[in-house]
Amino acid sequence: MLLTGDLAMKTSLLIPPGPAPVHQRLKMDGWFALSRAQFTSGKIQQRIAELSLRGQGRPEELKSVDPSSILSSMQSSFQLAGGVITLPALSFTVPGAAIQLQGAYGMEGGTLNFDGAAKLDAPISKMVGGWKGLLLSPADRLLKKDGVATEVPIQIAGTREKPEFTIQFDRLKISGKR
Repeated sequence: MLLTGDLAMKTSLLIPPGPAPVHQRLKMDGWFALSRAQFTSGKIQQRIAELSLRGQGRPEELKSVDPSSILSSMQSSFQLAGGVITLPALSFTVPGAAIQLQGAYGMEGGTLNFDGAAKLDAPISKMVGGWKGLLLSPADRLLKKDGVATEVPIQIAGTREKPEFTIQFDRLKISGKR
């Protein structure tokens, strides 16, 4: 299990006959909303807590906050076919951050392949804090976009057990005219 929480879902289900395992034949098309969510992987939940605290401009609290106290929510339409869940417009939120992703999750092996953008409430200088944050102060206005303090393009790849979170610098559009 990848995560836990309160689930609301509406879907259609089709399991055509055939010799392949059920999870390979299973087809679904629907929508879901998950609230009060926590990831079952301690590593992922720790990263979610870090995202939330940094997104709120509170990096100094990283060592003092229990990661399980940070709850998230997500919603999206989805399609399931051939053991792959496709999410064309996944919205994921935690206090301090709203993330919009599109991509796929492989049920067998737990492969992750998502691209999108992270919109954070705090400017980059407050997310980092300390002397490094002071050095990043000039970047605050460059990463501000459409009323959001910081917006960065991201990618989530790897597997459920070893997720890889990266900023896609090649998609970062920096302009001093925002």
